[in-house]
Amino acid sequence: MSSKQLCSLLKEDTEQGSVAIIAVCPHTRRARERCSHCGADAVITGPIKPFALLEQVKTLLNLSWRETYRVLLTVAVEGNFNAGNFVCNSLDISLDVMLVETDQKFNIGDRLSCSFFLPNGSQVQTAGDIARSVAPAPGVKSSWYGVHFLDVSPEAEKTLESFINARVSHPQT
Repeated sequence: MSSKQLCSLLKEDTEQGSVAIIAVCPHTRRARERCSHCGADAVITGPIKPFALLEQVKTLLNLSWRETYRVLLTVAVEGNFNAGNFVCNSLDISLDVMLVETDQKFNIGDRLSCSFFLPNGSQVQTAGDIARSVAPAPGVKSSWYGVHFLDVSPEAEKTLESFINARVSHPQT
């Protein structure tokens, strides 16, 4: 089956819903021309560069960019005076969400106060809600939680955006 037929079938299949297709082809003029007519939403040439592929996926899915970044994060559960402050690790970060790893147990909807420093020394302080929970693997104590930032100050948003953009323009391969 040709790539044009495959793309057409995938896009017509109503059970699949809206499908975004990225075609990969050799880095030749002829191959790029053929792929440009196959019905794919994006075309990248081989050999595949992970950053280029992620950039296309991010664009097609309309996702905000997240960057892997480990930082010690001081967290306090708001309204829970028994928890006090504790430290956890961030795993990745975007302008509105951070994935954290901790031994602490949270419930979806728990409100947190978060404080952390970026490599340039800028401190970010914001509130957040636990929006997602990933149970630990067998034998592992730590759980992962998605923290959705709330009421990020304009300064903190600008700081996060500068940090993420700097990391995206100089990706680690």
